[in-house]
Amino acid sequence: MHRASLLLMWLCLLPCPAFAWQGLVLDVHDGDTVTVAPGGDAATPLAIRLYGVDAPELEQPGGVAARSWLAGQVPAGAEVEVVPYGVDRYGRALGLLQCGPAGQRRTLNGDLVAAGHAWVEPRYCRAKFCRQWARLETRARQERRGLWRDERPLRPSAWRKLHKAP
Repeated sequence: MHRASLLLMWLCLLPCPAFAWQGLVLDVHDGDTVTVAPGGDAATPLAIRLYGVDAPELEQPGGVAARSWLAGQVPAGAEVEVVPYGVDRYGRALGLLQCGPAGQRRTLNGDLVAAGHAWVEPRYCRAKFCRQWARLETRARQERRGLWRDERPLRPSAWRKLHKAP
């Protein structure tokens, strides 16, 4: 395995902002997963699953809108900062995705929830800021933003159970 890939995998295991790293967005896969080139090196792309949130699957209502919203915030070539938050049970790197100038950085995980394009995952979102994200989700629900325009949006985990291949 490439030395840089091993280093990135190790860094993703540490939930410490001191190990945040810069990169360029290569692709927005869906509403909660982006591919980033660490340090701008497209030869070592890393898929980042946004920590603590879950956006609709692309095939379910709200999925394309969630991806479009995220791609509008960080289109291909955008500079981002990734704060590693470990690895999920599927081996995907988890992180906070931040953008904007220093001192004015926005965390897109929470912004995605505030815009009504994702749920906060209480089982997995354990950091202190997750409580704030839960309040943002409640406000998005009340204001019927994004996926909350639907009377009863279905969590992606429930949608996958209903639509898994036989």
